Amino acid sequence: MVPHNSPHRTRVRLFLAAGLLGLLPLLPAATPPAPRPNHITGRVTLPDGKPIPGDVRDVTVAIVGITEAGQNVTLSPVVKDDGSYVQRVTKGLYSFNNGEVKVGYNGIEFVLPLEPVGRFWQKRRESEEGITQDFVLRYTGPTPAGQAVGLQPQNATHWYGVSFSLQWQSYRQDLKRVTKAPAGVTTLVFTCRATGPGLDGAPIAPFTRELKWDPAKFSPDFALNDLPPANYELSGVAILADGSRKPLLLMIPGEAPNFTPVLRATLRPERRPSRFQTAIVGFVIE
Repeated sequence: MVPHNSPHRTRVRLFLAAGLLGLLPLLPAATPPAPRPNHITGRVTLPDGKPIPGDVRDVTVAIVGITEAGQNVTLSPVVKDDGSYVQRVTKGLYSFNNGEVKVGYNGIEFVLPLEPVGRFWQKRRESEEGITQDFVLRYTGPTPAGQAVGLQPQNATHWYGVSFSLQWQSYRQDLKRVTKAPAGVTTLVFTCRATGPGLDGAPIAPFTRELKWDPAKFSPDFALNDLPPANYELSGVAILADGSRKPLLLMIPGEAPNFTPVLRATLRPERRPSRFQTAIVGFVIE
């Protein structure tokens, strides 16, 4: 995500763009294919089993294996619009590499990772009785990597959704002075307003996220993680220890004096389809 008019292009990996959802017919969920001897079958869908919406340009399911005759093979079957695929194979042992989806959104192509279903996708399996392997595309929720090491709410790599990395600015370049941290435990309330449909094509109602900050213990360096992917307007307020409220001013570090009460951010693709990032958002209390 990057703010408008910013020369810095902090990249963000996102899930599916749905700008054309209203123009595309709804497809029925794919029927789970039955295993077939010497065939690899499966589905690539949303977690609820429905086809992936939007401007889907390509879906890659990467199959690797070794035939009974000892020949190494690499295969990429055609994935149909309903998410199903069928690949005939020579008798042998087969497994899968990571899959991905390429989608277009506002003229930009995003490469999004697929999550394999089950535990055996990297295990070599006999093709003689048939192999079935499904994949899903997730917009939000914990990633397999995060679950494997123990989920951390403030670790953006543990979540599929959009993240804002937040940093208190101890100096205001625009005013040429040090900023004063509040006294006592302060609640930071951030309001997130999507400026259009989310990446799944559905509207997103405005919502808030709260973070506790005790200036006596540490300087805040934390994140708003796992937001539904969309373009956002971000604003915030600090609730001080005495109950009073003061607005936050937001900016991208290095872009001072461009502090603003409302920061607009636009989805941008990440180069690697393995985690999500957003712009680092600095803040002060007005």
